[in-house]
Amino acid sequence: MKTIRIILFCLAGLLSPAVGRPQVPGPVYVIPIEGEIEKGLVWVVRRGIREAEAAGARAIVLEMNTNGGAGGATEEIMELLVQTDLPTYPFVDIKAFSAGAYIAVATDHIYMAPGSMIGAATPVASSPLGGAAQLDEAHAEKITSAFRAMIAATAEEKGHPVAVVEAMVDRDVEIPGLIEKGKLLTLTNSG
Repeated sequence: MKTIRIILFCLAGLLSPAVGRPQVPGPVYVIPIEGEIEKGLVWVVRRGIREAEAAGARAIVLEMNTNGGAGGATEEIMELLVQTDLPTYPFVDIKAFSAGAYIAVATDHIYMAPGSMIGAATPVASSPLGGAAQLDEAHAEKITSAFRAMIAATAEEKGHPVAVVEAMVDRDVEIPGLIEKGKLLTLTNSG
């Protein structure tokens, strides 16, 4: 219930009309991004966006609480969010780690609940037997470089600070006063 009140409060400010402009009619669609990011979630997001577009929605809110998940599913969800003409807003209720951070960056504006977190988005290869796979340094650097470029391009397109999202993916990114080289960036709602 607390989450719903916070979302409604945020949406009231987000979607209220500016002085002298009429309010845009239409519903606000809320799509939950809970648990692991996987192929089934791509279908849920695609369907939610299609329904929102068909209904003439004024916005889509992604209610997020995830530790991350599969890279392929993440890329598909990001593409869906970038391609829609509807305003998109993630509401990080608890956490948007790893793949969740990528998805949040593919939206127009990021909102976070008190005590919530976003980041820790360096890619990790999965073992077919479960858990993380050990990669040699060259392969790990190749994957990190590709994902860093993907999130940076998306951040630039959506108007988010590129260096900040790159620091969530790559330990080699340093931002004086925020994160030192060799560490991954994870932010809280207050910075």
